[in-house]
Amino acid sequence: MAFRIDGAWLRLVPRPGWKAWVEAEALPLIRTASTWLALDAAMGLITRSASVTVARGAHDSTVEMAVFEDTLSDLSDSDTSSSIVIPAGTILLGVSTRTLTAITGATSFDCGIAGNPGKFGASLGIAPGSTHPGLIAPEPVPADTAVLLTANGGPFTGGAVRIAIHTLTRGIPA
Repeated sequence: MAFRIDGAWLRLVPRPGWKAWVEAEALPLIRTASTWLALDAAMGLITRSASVTVARGAHDSTVEMAVFEDTLSDLSDSDTSSSIVIPAGTILLGVSTRTLTAITGATSFDCGIAGNPGKFGASLGIAPGSTHPGLIAPEPVPADTAVLLTANGGPFTGGAVRIAIHTLTRGIPA
């Protein structure tokens, strides 16, 4: 750190707890014993991101929370699979849904996986804005698994649904 006073530069050694603002990045920083950290990292806050580490052990073992999103549009046929998968090796918390545009053809739909089409919710709403939290008891996922939307009362002939896959992942210590 340096500033100019009476025509001379004065340099200061940063101390733990000092705060700084990086104007170009609109980013607050905090000085620790040896480095500058972004405020959220210095305070251990969760940042807004699709995937964040929420805990880290002394030997780099971790717990990570993640959300994977997909929009299934132009629904057709009796079922539609997501282009993203529930990742192998994660702990699944659930799959939530939001109907974006009116679903046509079907009178409702189920959200699940192959072999269990209503796992995350059955007889879900087809009107725009309909939502479902899709909560389940946390469970391990042994293999990549696609989410499946299954039409009830007739095949899909249109509409769009956004899904969000909610997971926990653990990192092995170094």
